[in-house]
Amino acid sequence: YQIGGEPVAPPVVVDGVVYFGSAESYVYALDTDTGELLWHYLTGVNIFSLPAVSDGVVYIASMDNTVYALTAP
Repeated sequence: YQIGGEPVAPPVVVDGVVYFGSAESYVYALDTDTGELLWHYLTGVNIFSLPAVSDGVVYIASMDNTVYALTAP
């Protein structure tokens, strides 16, 4: 899957989904088998942290001093 910016931290893989943030301010969720985009979320600022996943919720911090808690739409 092609993204507009560079991933800035290692991805996390949980239950067949790869999660990562990017310098273009998005959090991505991709299918590990197909590479298909499952969802993405625009935070508005760069993301330099590793995501953490627990009970289907993705937690990730961004440069706006916010920790986002995201679930699949």
